[in-house]
Amino acid sequence: MSSPRSRGPSRRRRLGVLSLSTLAAVALVMSTMTGLAAAADPSSGVVSESSPNTSWQGASYLAQSTPVPELCPPDTDIGNVQCDHFFLTIDVAADFWDRHSGGVTIRIEWPDSGNDFDLYVYNSDGFQVDSSAAGGTTSEEVFLELPVPGVYEVRVVPFLVINSAYTGSAVLSFTPGPPVPNPTHGTGGIVFAPSTIVDAQRTEGEPIVHVDQAGNIWESGPWGTSTTQSFVHKSTDAGNSFHVVSPIDARPDPPPGGGDTDVVTDDQGFAYFVDLEALAELGTAVSNDGGNTWRKNTAGVPSTAVDRQWFAMDNGLTSGADDNTVFLTVHQVPLGMEVFSSPGSTGIGDPTGGLVFVNAADAVTVGDGATCGQTKFDPVLRNLYLPCVRDDHVEVIRGHVPAGVRTGISFKALAAPTSPGGVVGDLFANAAVDRAGNLYVAWVDASNHNVYVSGSKDGGDTWSKVLQVNGHPSNTNVWPWIVGGASGIVDVVWYGTEVRGDPDAFPSWFANRPAAAGFPWYAYFAQVRFDFKSPPRSTIYQVRASEHPMHFGQICQGGIGCTLSNGDRSMADFFAVTVDAAGAAIIVYDDTTNQHHG
Repeated sequence: MSSPRSRGPSRRRRLGVLSLSTLAAVALVMSTMTGLAAAADPSSGVVSESSPNTSWQGASYLAQSTPVPELCPPDTDIGNVQCDHFFLTIDVAADFWDRHSGGVTIRIEWPDSGNDFDLYVYNSDGFQVDSSAAGGTTSEEVFLELPVPGVYEVRVVPFLVINSAYTGSAVLSFTPGPPVPNPTHGTGGIVFAPSTIVDAQRTEGEPIVHVDQAGNIWESGPWGTSTTQSFVHKSTDAGNSFHVVSPIDARPDPPPGGGDTDVVTDDQGFAYFVDLEALAELGTAVSNDGGNTWRKNTAGVPSTAVDRQWFAMDNGLTSGADDNTVFLTVHQVPLGMEVFSSPGSTGIGDPTGGLVFVNAADAVTVGDGATCGQTKFDPVLRNLYLPCVRDDHVEVIRGHVPAGVRTGISFKALAAPTSPGGVVGDLFANAAVDRAGNLYVAWVDASNHNVYVSGSKDGGDTWSKVLQVNGHPSNTNVWPWIVGGASGIVDVVWYGTEVRGDPDAFPSWFANRPAAAGFPWYAYFAQVRFDFKSPPRSTIYQVRASEHPMHFGQICQGGIGCTLSNGDRSMADFFAVTVDAAGAAIIVYDDTTNQHHG
């Protein structure tokens, strides 16, 4: 019996954009380059409790360059011409992981870092469950946490190989006894009202929620770039009903769009909307009449090749519009995070406020290509915060914003504490500030799938010890979102399931509905009364916010890579929570059981 390795799953992926015609051309060229000595030998193997190790000699390639694994599924890659295929059976009892902790490590190695093999693993339904594609190394490795028993395809892709073979191995590692149980939390009397369907006709992913100063609830999300449609909805009756904010019952402003969205309002009641236009540009729009009409700039920022943008609103020190600033952060591919600003709108005749954005920073970028969550502005310390994923910790990029200043802002990267499992993951970290100016970050660790929070009383210069938020039965969790309330109080939401394991490796509803039904997900809510001096003494109240499961099975977290891996990305990448003036939490989430999983 061997012990599990102390490491998280590999999430390194190479992303390329190829047209269908390019893919066809590449496939043709690669097949003419190939010189194949032998396929995997043996072509299959088994790991089990009594025999936890297996290995194989991989194929040898004279000259091969296969750019993506989608070019070589085993049923069409006859003779392992473009990729090598090894079939691994994980032979353990169905309840094995109820009685043990661990997983299976799959590793490939080759002699020369000048060659580049990539590693992909697919379950028996043909869905990709893990990958490692680093480049510049002599090995690739993945760890399948608590894997479902069955047959897995190990697909080894010769991304760029000249006269080289590789060797492969798989090791089942485990310790007796189930994982350490999570704590249990009381509810604190917290109760959620029944959910309201925002729109029974127009579906969205990645929903954002915002409450304006009049108490109206705004919601927005994209339908998809191919549709050019993103939507904004508004409730004027405390969330009992919503109506689409659009003159034509579609998007609020003219296309293009349909990508990532955000919506925010200022202290004048003016609304600002931003929509991603096919990873190329950002369309910005302003409404000065509560969403009835909108003015749009199809090129709102002086940047292209952009992705995942976020608003942050600075309402200034006065009650007027002149000192308002709209900040807009965006991930420019491949340079990094950019921060733009625009004066707040002064009214219907204002041609630039909220429509035309300029660089707000004293540099072109404020951070390199890290994944950053929603930007937050703190009106107490007047700081702008970008929470970004950095391997084993969250990095907060902070910019101090003097009153009336919109450009030339200096930013500094600050490190939050190391995550207990060593792998900050699940796409986005998130930040919040409470009404006293205390800063918090929330994240999920990709190695143990727990939700963590750390706090700072000095704008991120120093941090508290890490606090685990989730408790049983929320044992595997994704996508936390955090919002601040009164001093020392934050609300945190996430998706959670009682089943332990890697959400990317769960059975997909689209491929195996009976199996996926055993992996129900709920929207969870926790209120944390944070003790900065001793976080373990913090009070945590936890409840299920959704009345029933809102999803079953796999949640693919590879972003647009889920399209290539056949992953279930129907939940998109996040959901959100905010609070109203009375302190009540308002959650907007996706529920696939209404149309797909019910």
